[in-house]
Amino acid sequence: MKTRRWKAVNPTPGTAIAQTIVTAFAATDAVVNLRNDSKDVARMRYIRLINVVAPASATKSELAVTLDTGAARHASGGSTLTLVRPRLAESLDDVATGVVAKFGALVLNAATAQRLVARAKLRTQIPVTGDEYLIVFGDADIHEFNVLTAAVGQRMVANVGEAEIGNGEDLNVHIWHPDNAVTAATWEVEIGLDLGRYSTTD
Repeated sequence: MKTRRWKAVNPTPGTAIAQTIVTAFAATDAVVNLRNDSKDVARMRYIRLINVVAPASATKSELAVTLDTGAARHASGGSTLTLVRPRLAESLDDVATGVVAKFGALVLNAATAQRLVARAKLRTQIPVTGDEYLIVFGDADIHEFNVLTAAVGQRMVANVGEAEIGNGEDLNVHIWHPDNAVTAATWEVEIGLDLGRYSTTD
């Protein structure tokens, strides 16, 4: 199987996208939704989140990753991110047009066959403007050196293991901030993934 690398990034550096104010896990609330209607398998590599506005009254940051199959989960909200190749000579083709990346204050349709595939803590105290969360999928070479309780901006690395999105499937990233009541977290975002097409003999 040949794989090709893709990225999706918020359009303007310094301009963040807000998520919903959410204080507990909810199957119909997410900050990232990736839908794969291509013939390829999408293998997640990483998601980078840079905090621009902190959820001021939050006491911690929590993370879950789910997969689902069936009808598209995205119902409304958020922004559509454009997939690009990390090599300038290569452009979008019919493979990647089947993958849609949504980010922000997302409302999801009810789950069909939702599977929880990852769970992590990103912060164990009030999140700080300037925090950077790096969610790594299955890369054992990136280690976690985090200080989750620091009161200044930190780079937190959470290795959540492998996650793949097959044809007709969704991947959702749920981030919630317990006790946050007023200010929605806003983020700049970068998503990295690989797309690979299987041959008929695989």
